Amino acid sequence: MSLIWQEFPADFYKVIREKSFTNVVTLCFVSPAIEACQNVLHCFEELIKIHSSLIVSIVDVDNPAMNEVKELYQVQRVPTIAGIVGFKLLERLESADIPVIVSKIMDWCENHNKLIEQVKEENFAKIREILQKPGMTIFIKGTPQQPRCKFTRKLLELIKGYEFSHFDILSDDSIREYLKIYSKWPTYPQVYVNGEFIGGVDIVESLTKTGEFINSSGQNINDRLKRLASIDKIVLFMKGVPENPFCGFSEAMVQLLAKYDVKYTSFDIFSDPSVREGLKVFSNWPTYPQLYIDGNLIGGIDIARQMDESGELEPILKAN
Repeated sequence: MSLIWQEFPADFYKVIREKSFTNVVTLCFVSPAIEACQNVLHCFEELIKIHSSLIVSIVDVDNPAMNEVKELYQVQRVPTIAGIVGFKLLERLESADIPVIVSKIMDWCENHNKLIEQVKEENFAKIREILQKPGMTIFIKGTPQQPRCKFTRKLLELIKGYEFSHFDILSDDSIREYLKIYSKWPTYPQVYVNGEFIGGVDIVESLTKTGEFINSSGQNINDRLKRLASIDKIVLFMKGVPENPFCGFSEAMVQLLAKYDVKYTSFDIFSDPSVREGLKVFSNWPTYPQLYIDGNLIGGIDIARQMDESGELEPILKAN
């Protein structure tokens, strides 16, 4: 390897993300004009010849583009040297003492496999602690209120009405990277039930389409339907979506609600057979669409039309 001069934070973080899970990445903060820093750089050039596993990421503290990195590692003086494994800071040295630096780097290089395994187990322990909570746990980008990617949004749509806890993997670099190793699954979101890995959004979608996901989730269908019916003040279970109804009755209900310009949540009963069949029993109503207000069944399109004609519908739709 050679010394890697970092000019931009994105490149700096990329080296840590791609290299620190198999090597000890050594960060070296210097000001090239200072003689002590030049001596340290020369020392690293010699050490690299001895240890092929040594990766040295150099940051010029005089480069304003790297100010955020300098602040992150609390660099107050130069040279400052730090060892990183899997986003974990092993140790930092504020020293130009070459024998001390050489001793520390040699120790990191000779024990890098042990250090890597140690940090991995520390993060696995954190992951297992998160997964101790019973029920469904989802690891997503962002939060249920503010999802940060389309796949997270898609998963949240698929698990409407389910109880779950969540972890924002964007809030913790270590958990984000080590969970990929723990699960042997390279992408997010990831879904677990009672500590067991279920899969990503494609797996959940596939299980949902066959009606199997409710069984995998370990949750009761009636509890889910009750939560679904109460997820918003007005909930419409329909065939298709408001922008593309799959039957004339669903389209008529969408048009009726549009007449009053009210906000509502819809659920496409074709997207989940367990909901499509279970709701008929839950509501004791055999057809679709089904309109709920404040968690209570109003009825289908015929009932809604009758209430519209009698003037009863608007007050309950718009009641606070």
